[in-house]
Amino acid sequence: MLFFVVAYLAPSAGLAYVIYRWIKSRELVMVARTDAARGAERLATAREAALEAEEARRAAQGQAQEALAQTGQALELAKNIEVVGHRVQGLTDYLVGKLEGEESPQRVPGRHARQALPAGSDWPAISGDRPEGRFVP
Repeated sequence: MLFFVVAYLAPSAGLAYVIYRWIKSRELVMVARTDAARGAERLATAREAALEAEEARRAAQGQAQEALAQTGQALELAKNIEVVGHRVQGLTDYLVGKLEGEESPQRVPGRHARQALPAGSDWPAISGDRPEGRFVP
């Protein structure tokens, strides 16, 4: 009986264990291959999505730049309209003053309603009464 256990049962149990481990390792390899294929497909899909997102970002950036340019043009036009409006208002006031007999119409406060630099002795560099040879800050 001992001979039967040693001669047949031990090697067959070892062979069965090896076959069992081989089957399990094949299953693990198949699972790993499947996971790798799925991962590669997900990576390819993610790359495609990233390219689409980059294209959408570029399109949005182009639209934003175009909108900014149009806004700048609109602001420039609005400034021109405001200047023309002030000029028309001044001309209208002048003509109404001439028709009503006023000598000088009231000036509408605007961009150039005050003098650029004050005059007087407080400003010697501007008024010209600076002592010669002496630096006045």
